[in-house]
Amino acid sequence: MIDVFIEHDDCDDEGNNVAINSTITEQSIPKNIVNSFVSVNCENNNQEIEKDVDYDELGSDNEDDEVREARFLIQDEKKAENEYLNEEDSLVRLAGRKGKILEDNDGDYEDDSSDFESPPNSEDEDDYGYLLPKDSKKKKVKMASNQLFFGKNEQQCPFYLGQEFENASEFKKAVTNYSVRIGRDLQYSRNDAKRVGVKCKVENCSFYIWTSLESCKKTFIVKTLKPQHNCGRVAHIRKLRASWIAETYHAKFKVNPYLKCQEIVDTIWSEWGVKASLWLALKARRAAQTLILGEYKEQYGLLYRYSNEIMKSNPNNTIKFKLDNGIFERVYICFDAIKKGFLAGCRPFFGIDGCFLKGPFGGQLLVVVGRDGNNQMFPIAWACVEVENTETWGWFFAATSK
Repeated sequence: MIDVFIEHDDCDDEGNNVAINSTITEQSIPKNIVNSFVSVNCENNNQEIEKDVDYDELGSDNEDDEVREARFLIQDEKKAENEYLNEEDSLVRLAGRKGKILEDNDGDYEDDSSDFESPPNSEDEDDYGYLLPKDSKKKKVKMASNQLFFGKNEQQCPFYLGQEFENASEFKKAVTNYSVRIGRDLQYSRNDAKRVGVKCKVENCSFYIWTSLESCKKTFIVKTLKPQHNCGRVAHIRKLRASWIAETYHAKFKVNPYLKCQEIVDTIWSEWGVKASLWLALKARRAAQTLILGEYKEQYGLLYRYSNEIMKSNPNNTIKFKLDNGIFERVYICFDAIKKGFLAGCRPFFGIDGCFLKGPFGGQLLVVVGRDGNNQMFPIAWACVEVENTETWGWFFAATSK
C-alpha cells in the first residue's frame, strides 16, 4: 500500500479557501496515473535546480562585474604583499652582509669581556690596578656621504642661477645625480642641442630648471630655477641608468667585477632609497666590466712608455718584450740594483715559481726568488707570459742568465 498525499484548495460556505488533505491507496488509482505524477514532479524539481545554478565562469562574458572586481582586488593585494616580503628579505640580506643584524645585548660595552679584567700589558698590578673598569665607549655609526637625508637638507638644491656647464651632457649628469639623491622623478620638458628644461613628473610640483647655450661663452647656463619641491619621495626613478650605476660603483666593481645582481639592488636601495630591477643591475655590471676592460687595454698601451722610464732611470736595467704581430705576448723585467744586491748579499741559490694572473686577459707570472741574510725572500726577476710551459720557462731562463 502506497500513501499519496494530495493537497488542494476548496472553498467553505463563506467563500474562504480551505486546504483539504486526503490519502489515496495504490489500489484506488491506476498505475499509469501514479507514474505520470512522479515523472512530472521530477521534471519540476529539475527545473527548480537549474534556476538556482550560477553559470559564471572565469573569463567568460557572463561573469558578474562584482566577481571580476573582487578578483582584481585580491590579485592587487597579493602583489602588494609579495613586494613587501621581497623588500623585507632585501633589507635582511643587506644587514647580514654588513654585520648589522640586531641582537639583544644588555651590556653597555663594546665586547663581552668582564669589566674588571686586568690590563693585558701591565707588568705591575699595584701601579696600574686590575679592579678598574674599562672605559665605556659607545659604538659610533659612521654616516655615509650619500646617506638619505630628510627635512631641510633634502631640499638643498645644487643648482643656482648663472651656474655654467661645459655642455648638455654634463648638465644632464648633474640632473641624474640630483634626481637619485633626493628621490624625485624628473623629466625633460625640452631637450635639444641648445636648450634643456627639467621639471618634476608629479603634477602641480613647482620644481623647474631651464638652461640654454650661451653663444659667447659656448657653455650651458642656468637661467631659470625653482628649486623647491612640493611632492614626496618616490622609490622608482626613470633617470636611474646602468651607466650611472657602473660609474658610481666603479671602485667596487673593480674589486669584484662579478658582483651578484641582488647585492647591487640591495646596495642601491640601502644607500639611495631607490629601487632598481635585477635586469638593470645586470646591465650595470656588464657596463662596469666594459669600463674595466677598457682600462686594462689602455694600460697595455702604456707599456712602451713604462719601459722607457725604466731605462731612463738606469740604463743597466733589463726589460724585454715579445710581440705576436704587434700584439703583446710577454714581458721580462729585472732591475740592475736587484742583481747587484743578490750577488753581494744573498745566498748563492734561488728558487723559481709561477702563478696565475687574475684579470680579463689572464696569463702567468714567472718569478726568480733568492734568500737574503735574514732568510727572507729576495725577488730577482719576473716575467709575464701567456702560459706556463717549457718554451716560456726556457725564454725566461735565457733572459735571466744575461
